Amino acid sequence: MAIDYASNVSWHEGEQQMHSLLHLPEKENPTSSGLTPYGIRILNRSPLLAIGTLDNDGRPWTTLLGGEPGFTRYLGRQSMMGVETLADRVHDPVLSALNDRRHQGEMAQDETNGRIMSGLAINLATRERVKLSGRIVVGSFSQSESQTVEEDDVGTVQLIMKIEQSLAKVDLFFISSSYRRSSMGTNDRGGSPGFVRLLRNDAFETTLVFPEFSGNRLYQTLGNLKTNPLAGLLFPDFDTGDVLYATCTTEVIVGKAAAALLPRSNLAVKAKIIKARFVRQGLAFRGTSGEQSPYNPPVRYLSSEHRQADAQVKNDRVVYANLLQKVILTPTIARLRFSVTDPEAAGRWEPGQYVALAFGDELSAGYSHMRDDDPKSLNDDYVRTFTVSSAMGQDLPDDEFEITMRNVGVVTGFLFRQQARAGLELPLKGFGGSFKISQPPGKIVAFVAGGVGITPLLASLPQLDVRRIRLFWTVNVHDIGLVTDSFRRNPSMDSFTTLFVSGINDHTNTQSRSGLSELQSSRASLVTRRMVASDVQADLVSKWYVCTGKALRQSILSWLSGKEVVFEDFNY
Repeated sequence: MAIDYASNVSWHEGEQQMHSLLHLPEKENPTSSGLTPYGIRILNRSPLLAIGTLDNDGRPWTTLLGGEPGFTRYLGRQSMMGVETLADRVHDPVLSALNDRRHQGEMAQDETNGRIMSGLAINLATRERVKLSGRIVVGSFSQSESQTVEEDDVGTVQLIMKIEQSLAKVDLFFISSSYRRSSMGTNDRGGSPGFVRLLRNDAFETTLVFPEFSGNRLYQTLGNLKTNPLAGLLFPDFDTGDVLYATCTTEVIVGKAAAALLPRSNLAVKAKIIKARFVRQGLAFRGTSGEQSPYNPPVRYLSSEHRQADAQVKNDRVVYANLLQKVILTPTIARLRFSVTDPEAAGRWEPGQYVALAFGDELSAGYSHMRDDDPKSLNDDYVRTFTVSSAMGQDLPDDEFEITMRNVGVVTGFLFRQQARAGLELPLKGFGGSFKISQPPGKIVAFVAGGVGITPLLASLPQLDVRRIRLFWTVNVHDIGLVTDSFRRNPSMDSFTTLFVSGINDHTNTQSRSGLSELQSSRASLVTRRMVASDVQADLVSKWYVCTGKALRQSILSWLSGKEVVFEDFNY
């Protein structure tokens, strides 16, 4: 069996334009004519196949087929691919476009001028994939004799596709695009849940925005969109089988324009939906959720959303935060003090706000397609936010601030290791957030904190009437040092605090036991167990503020059902 795959496909003008915009060095297009041996192997064992095509109006659509590995297979002759699996033969827009005579069960039969198609064979568990582009040769639908009338929408689809181009080793919704109606490409886009943002959704327009992560930096999809800004999107729900098909117009946004729309992004795509179709249980297969990819970057929010959006330095002036002091409070928690090089440009912060600091110069190892030794570093812009834990004007000059953070990752681990005398200088991106604690006249408010979730309250204390606030603070015994330090620095704080301490056992170390003894002599109410519903169901409280981890926050929200609750997302 011989396959001619030595010749590579040249870049088209849209791809060249994207490479020029992003100042990428010249390199050979890895797309091959026909199928490579690697592509054949991936094709023959992939359980999913996304397919794209154009309808009669030239609009792209995408669909997703699935089955046991082997439902897609290489047929050997002239790079032909065969597909046989169950599919929705009525509502699927791609199969409808391929099959104008659906109920007769026939499709095109033309190797040369058949309708253009694209494909992406993918195995989500192994991250293996191969991109395909070609034309439909022949296809048909059939119905099983065992099917009932109610199952008439489902049939066995059989397709033969001639592969004209293929791309293996490329880095989950699916997107199809075309180049001058002569060739197509189907690809996937994935990230942390919520990475696709809804820019507008009303009676007049629905527009989505998603960031373009580094990937393999070939920009074939975006190159297609530069020449023909139409795309077909498919959003599958593998648990329920529900599927959303959409065809849309797109706009590729680069540089400052991308950052203005989607902060912390250098490249983004705006997709305005022209036509959409939602089909319940439209997938003929189901899947189970696995472990999230370690390569997923954090969600990037729109500039119209409150998180991250207002953390911008005025007039694009470069501002730095210089590390002045580090105090270790517990084995995993430290307080750091910084000075600001240009306070006027950075602006003033309000109690409860965060500071955004950039660590790319210190931690970025440069571009890498995949890094199994440190997968979370890929696509990471190294911008992190920390709640300012110091109060303005409280024993600190106006150009200084403090953060109190836990060592939980690469960036915080880096900070934990720093010494003030080393002269660490970090770009300061700005201050933002709106988690402000307010006290209506004569009313009592409560604050629920989990560990370092106490930081917004620490910054707000000088502005609050401590006689009308209740603090419910839950910590592990190993974090007692954070509590004793906070009480020493804020002498009235223990008077309104109920402290829940978990994890106490025979192995609790001497330092933690000493801290517990100190707390027992304070005015705080000390409870040596986890918080439960009855602890926070106080009728005298008019408003609740919550800053905890996700699991505890969900419990508290259920406990306080019907109450006025304001919470901070502890995961930013």
